[in-house]
Amino acid sequence: MAFDRALTGSSRPASIRALVAGIRHDLFYSLLHRPIDGLEDLGDPTDSCNWTVLTRGLGPDSVVYSAGIGRDISFEHAIADRFGPKIHLLDPSPTGMETMELPEHQRPEFEYHQLALAGYDGELELAPPPNPAEGSWVSRDRDPSEPSATGTPIRVPCETVGSLMKRLGHQHIDLLKIDIEGAEYGVLDSLLKDGTPVRQIAVEFHNGVLAGIPRSLTIRMLGRLFTRGYRIIHKGGSNHTLLRKEDL
Repeated sequence: MAFDRALTGSSRPASIRALVAGIRHDLFYSLLHRPIDGLEDLGDPTDSCNWTVLTRGLGPDSVVYSAGIGRDISFEHAIADRFGPKIHLLDPSPTGMETMELPEHQRPEFEYHQLALAGYDGELELAPPPNPAEGSWVSRDRDPSEPSATGTPIRVPCETVGSLMKRLGHQHIDLLKIDIEGAEYGVLDSLLKDGTPVRQIAVEFHNGVLAGIPRSLTIRMLGRLFTRGYRIIHKGGSNHTLLRKEDL
């Protein structure tokens, strides 16, 4: 520990501190990762909406929640095409509503909810997209005092995963996809506090993507998920897929 503190101290060059931080980061992920057969890439491979998940066990009776729609739901189409479950899509933003109005997304497997997932029940404040062409509205939960750079924020209804499951009559979730621009930490925090039974979680963490979200926040959340029995089965960029260890 003394050696580690010495290397990361302010008297050492920034390049050495960065090297040590990178080694610790890689070691952390290696400890949490578990290799597993049966992973598949689903969705548009040219877009971040492509996800690598464990498809073993998915079928028509699976319970699938997908939070965050944006402009691309190729992943959800792939799940519906391959396995045929009802997929609950959640995104109350103007972008999400616009996407779900398109004719190609009108299919019986999709149930759309104009609702955000959050760490509480009530209302969530969203700031307009930093990149209007990309279209993702951004949670202001972490710093509501920060002014929006591109327009006026909106307030949208939100629920915890547990509250939504109770309202929809679900006892568990087989696959929960979370791509919600900074609100993922609150969602996962409530999920762990409530002991919500979710088999597989596919989540994009937005440290390094959105301002004000440090890497340490993601590391702490992954550590909490590990202690509650989740293991990382895939990581690609900011996208992480985690599975309960009893399902490995």
